[in-house]
Amino acid sequence: MNAADDDDRPPPPAGDAARDDDDDDDDSVPLAIMAEAVLPLRDWICMNLHDGRRRDRRSYFQSCLTIAALLLDDIIACCQSSHDSNVQILISIQPQDIVMENFAVELLPADGDALPAVGRIRFKQCRLGGTTGEEEEEEELLHHVIFERLGWLLFELFTGGVVPKEGNEATEKEGEKEGKEIEEAEIEEAEIEGEQQDEQDERHRHRHQEEEEPPRKSTKKPERSRLQNDHPHPHNVLPLPLRRLLADLIHCRHLTDDTGRFSSMHDVRAEIHQMAKEPAFFLAEPFRNARAISEGLTFDDRDDRDGPATTTTTLYGRTDELHALLTAARLTEAGDIVVVCLGGDPGIGKSRLVERWKRQLLLQADERWLFFGCKFDRLAQTEPLSTVSLELDSFFETLVASRTNNENENGNGNGNGNHVDILRASIRRYLSPLGIVFMSGLFPSFKSLFPEVFQSIVRDDDDDDDESSSSSSSSSSSSSSSMSQSQCDSNGFRISSSSQSGPTTTTNERDERDNDNNDDNNDEDDGNDCLNADTFRNRLHYLFRRLLRAISVPEHRPLVFFMDDLQWADRASLLLLSSLVLESDHLDDDDDDDVDENEEEGEDDAPPPPLPRQDRRRHRRRYHQPLIVCSYRSNEPDFSRELKTCLDAFDAAPSVRITRLNLEGIDRSSTNAMISDALKLPLRLTRSLADAVHAKSAGNPLFAKMFLKLLVEEKKLNYSLEEHRWLWDTDIVRNTTIDESVAVVMTAKLSRLPTATLEALRVMACFGVKVDEDVLRLLSSTEEFATVFGSLERAMREGIIEKRNGDVYTFAHDTIQQAVYESLPQDLMAELHFRVGLQLVKGLSTCESSLSHSISFIAIDQINKGKDTDSASALSSQLKEVLTSLNLSAAELALDFADASSALSYVHNGLHFMGENPWEDAYKPCLRLHEAACLASYLNASPDGVSKYFGLIVEHARALEDKIKASCVLIQTAASNGDTNGAIDLGLDLLSQLGERFPRNISREDVLLALRSEKERKVCSDTKSQVLNSTVLTDVKRKWSLKLMDLIAPYAFVLRPNLLSLIAKRMVDISFHHGLVPESATGFFLHSYTLINIFGDIEEGYRWEQLALVILDKFDKQSIYPKVKFYLTIFAATWKVPFQSSIVELKLCHRECLLVGDIEFASFSSQRYIKYCIMCGKTLCDVEKDCAAITMEVSQLNQINKTLGHLCNHMMVLELIGDRSKDSFALLKGPISNSDDLLAYASDNGLFGVMQTTYLCRLMLGFFFEKYTDAASMAEKFRQCQKGVHSLNHILHAFFEGLVSFQLARRSENRSKWMALGEAAVETFRSWVTLSSWNFENKLALLEAELYFCRGKYIEAENNYKDAIKYSRMHRFVHEEGIAMELYSSFLEACGRVDEYSTLIAGAMDCYKKWGAYALLKKKAFRISDTF
Repeated sequence: MNAADDDDRPPPPAGDAARDDDDDDDDSVPLAIMAEAVLPLRDWICMNLHDGRRRDRRSYFQSCLTIAALLLDDIIACCQSSHDSNVQILISIQPQDIVMENFAVELLPADGDALPAVGRIRFKQCRLGGTTGEEEEEEELLHHVIFERLGWLLFELFTGGVVPKEGNEATEKEGEKEGKEIEEAEIEEAEIEGEQQDEQDERHRHRHQEEEEPPRKSTKKPERSRLQNDHPHPHNVLPLPLRRLLADLIHCRHLTDDTGRFSSMHDVRAEIHQMAKEPAFFLAEPFRNARAISEGLTFDDRDDRDGPATTTTTLYGRTDELHALLTAARLTEAGDIVVVCLGGDPGIGKSRLVERWKRQLLLQADERWLFFGCKFDRLAQTEPLSTVSLELDSFFETLVASRTNNENENGNGNGNGNHVDILRASIRRYLSPLGIVFMSGLFPSFKSLFPEVFQSIVRDDDDDDDESSSSSSSSSSSSSSSMSQSQCDSNGFRISSSSQSGPTTTTNERDERDNDNNDDNNDEDDGNDCLNADTFRNRLHYLFRRLLRAISVPEHRPLVFFMDDLQWADRASLLLLSSLVLESDHLDDDDDDDVDENEEEGEDDAPPPPLPRQDRRRHRRRYHQPLIVCSYRSNEPDFSRELKTCLDAFDAAPSVRITRLNLEGIDRSSTNAMISDALKLPLRLTRSLADAVHAKSAGNPLFAKMFLKLLVEEKKLNYSLEEHRWLWDTDIVRNTTIDESVAVVMTAKLSRLPTATLEALRVMACFGVKVDEDVLRLLSSTEEFATVFGSLERAMREGIIEKRNGDVYTFAHDTIQQAVYESLPQDLMAELHFRVGLQLVKGLSTCESSLSHSISFIAIDQINKGKDTDSASALSSQLKEVLTSLNLSAAELALDFADASSALSYVHNGLHFMGENPWEDAYKPCLRLHEAACLASYLNASPDGVSKYFGLIVEHARALEDKIKASCVLIQTAASNGDTNGAIDLGLDLLSQLGERFPRNISREDVLLALRSEKERKVCSDTKSQVLNSTVLTDVKRKWSLKLMDLIAPYAFVLRPNLLSLIAKRMVDISFHHGLVPESATGFFLHSYTLINIFGDIEEGYRWEQLALVILDKFDKQSIYPKVKFYLTIFAATWKVPFQSSIVELKLCHRECLLVGDIEFASFSSQRYIKYCIMCGKTLCDVEKDCAAITMEVSQLNQINKTLGHLCNHMMVLELIGDRSKDSFALLKGPISNSDDLLAYASDNGLFGVMQTTYLCRLMLGFFFEKYTDAASMAEKFRQCQKGVHSLNHILHAFFEGLVSFQLARRSENRSKWMALGEAAVETFRSWVTLSSWNFENKLALLEAELYFCRGKYIEAENNYKDAIKYSRMHRFVHEEGIAMELYSSFLEACGRVDEYSTLIAGAMDCYKKWGAYALLKKKAFRISDTF
């Protein structure tokens, strides 16, 4: 049913709708004993009138509307429709059938004391009649008679059983008289009600006086119930819409206007259903005063009118699109990554569609979903990402307010189960205190939401100052506590004052450096900021993703991120959008196992107990990727190349599901529904107006609304006090000329505003769709724009602008802002932009310090829009310097967010204000602008731009130091383009100019010779004291030398390991003899690598690593902590720490690298993590999932070319599992499609590490699948390209080469060769087992067992086999336990011990099953065992 009365009755039951003519006596059965009752319609009316449970007038009318709707449904079910010559012929029931006695009401069982609900209407004594096409005139007359009969029937229903004069035989004359009486009565009623309203107002004004006077005796006669009024006319009983409906039915044959006629029973049913659906809409009294009339035509959601509220929150004509959005939400909840692209013309209803979807989704999902949205602006150029972060920061502000209220009520903020506390704990869990401090630049409310984090920073700062004088005496404890939990956050990072450099502090710090007198130090720090721009962006994106996860996970709430008008988004926002969609944190799905959650305040350092495994899995499953909804104007000429690239990337991503919706104009029926709601008229009466409006607006909802308002303003759509409805002339509406542009329509309306108001709107339009009140107040404080603030009040009354969130002035729609902005020629608007910006710059000194940063950004944007005006060219040189400085600060801030396009724009604008000879007139600012342009070109993937600006810097640089920053960018550009050797050579050339010369071709002998004296340098307690007491390096050239060595060290690590050893030695020498810098820690770690890898001195290498930690503790440099932790894990820890511990550390290191934005070392960590997983025998199915996740991640981060060896590890895992459906090389672009291609590529480019990994994987597979000759060949090739002797690959190589050698020694003729290789492996592991029995004890036992087996010492061999199995099980190397059992079984088979052999084979199979190496179960020995 389409209507429901106030009883909230259930819907009628489904079933057979056929009429039953044999139930005439059903109504005689008492209701109290009936499961289902059927009452004659007249009896139902009496029951509702006289029952005490329903007395109010509206409830009765609503029930009658329900009856009428059911009645029409049943009548139409008896009718048939046909078409002859496009004229509808009604073959219907006879008029005499439409009487009260022929209808009965089927009731449903009642609940308690409530009235029985209506199920359906039964139409009895129906005689089907018919006419033919030859009787059209008689049919039309019959048609009218049926409508008249239906009208009188409904009249009797709504008036409570009142029978009209002479029953149902009303004559035409009486009908005309009835119509006149209705009209006269309506006018009389309006006058009476107006007088009553005036009397009521008078009593309201003198209510206090009336209370003091003695009560007067009323002379007014008591009113009878209107429902029991026996007046034959409906005007004293029914609301106006019902009176109009009945009058049009009763007098249908006399209506001359086709717009008022009913064409069929379907029209009557549609109108009844419309009234039943909106009873508050159609059962209300008409408007009574001027305010109601003026506000009667409205399309917004306000409910402060005297008349009934409109239903314009209804979404018109968007059913399919709404269903598509709901489907996207369901896919997101199912775990898919979904992006909805919503395109369409301005005003087509994109935002309203999303708003309606939001309400419906919240209603269906019990408000589980969280919605965040942002709207971009064509003109407003705020700080990067501020548009995106504003909505989230408002959400955090509500948390702050809730927490404050909770503290006031409870005395503390630790209420059990408190929503705010749960979210605070989750954010701390996922971001860590360091991440919270960093993100506070985007979200200032973090400082209030996490006061304990920022208080601890200040406290640590003070402690550092107090203890600085005693640093030398604490040298022994510094190294041991440098990575302790008490000084670290939950992710292992130390918290100090240096970690406060969040996204918005960068410019302020640079401004401070500008005023510093130490130019050398400023240059160095500045360069560091520029070099870390890419790192800054990566870190920000990762933390943003973690933040969304932190909000979503605790209370199982999926997220929607709505980005409106995306065609105007800046590049930083588009990069963030791409990161949210494409850069899924694959390994973070398991992070909950390792992250410490601090639930209670005051115990920040105490981690809770770990979750049970089943709870961890459930915890991981309840996070979903945010559902991204992108809205944009598909016909906008400003549709950016960056946005198209972004959307194309989403299309190309196999893991992303794209839903594209292109909104077009709504159809005529939807336009009619919208106008019907706005005019409070039935659809039948507004159809002609809707047709005309639809033709003018092409179905654009906003255009249609504006056109209607224009008709009202031009008096072509008027409200009649006499008829209580809106009136129009359809022909006049059709002939009204109107432009096709919504903006032109608005311009016409704006021209009628006062001049002061229009000028104020133009000033506001300079800032875009919205502007903060603080900006307008600052502007109004100037003499030139003193009247702006006050003049906007008129615009607010007109509905042109609105005030939202208390302090933001917003245009009602962005098309209005566009119309205002385009109301002036471009040159005059440019002049206005410049004047507005200039006044804001002059007012910066008077505004609060918290606002000066954001307002300066807004001001320089306004000035840049008018930089080519005459006023700009007439500026003084001093003011031009200020504008240059502001552009420079804006460019550097844009670079921090990797918004290269905006940065280049600010650079060009800054150079514009510098004059003709910028290098001579303002050398320092000009140099910094060119350095920013060089870095922006690098971020923009423009090598030509880098070369261009680098050439200009080299041409005009006054000193070598002035070239270094641009040179570093050039090195990074070469490495990013795949020319890693070229990048190393560029770095060596620059180091040579700085006085640090390195040979290009270095042999291993050269390294041994150069490091001979270094080998004698031992670390002792005096060395630690010397490091702690060392001064900070101040020599600028040497500082840059260390930075350059640190920059090229990762490239040398991969391609030139011998060069790396010399770089490490030189970094240590400079640090010892001239002073320390944070990069000194990297040099000490690399020197540790040299001692371990070249000389095999693991103990001494470990001591150098501890010394590097002392340097880190001294400088507290957060950005290099993850890199150092990576070095710490892969160098000495490989030989000193159980392999299983390294798995946890590497996974944590991977996350920490992403937290600081170091994606390169994050990729290295993930690759090494997989190697340790394989080495420890982790379940291969889990390893394969991690491999696929890491492959996807490094591909998304454009790091796959730096982690090619990982693809071979993935390939080996797939081979062991036996899964041939997946291809580890699928995501690799270019000529590499398999391991052979990879080997050829690595050989051509000197990638020895990739070659080693490939040979090693083939060696291991050869052993497992008993292809020992091929495995031995791979072992030999591994040795030929091996550059070091103490690496993780070497451990695996030595182990499996030893096993393969012993197998060949027993099978090959060249026994001595293989025995020599096997014995060498045994000796190697005998030396290693002294370093870590946990890692090497089982491997040594197995190699010795094989050795004794080959020598014929069977007792010793059997004992060692048993030891190998025991130690493998004890140390949790399940795969090596399987290897030991398999080899032991071969030993037993050779000895003829078949029974024990079968037991061992079964044990080996069980171990391989646990490991997940199902392909190994197909080996011959295992198949025979299964058969046996």
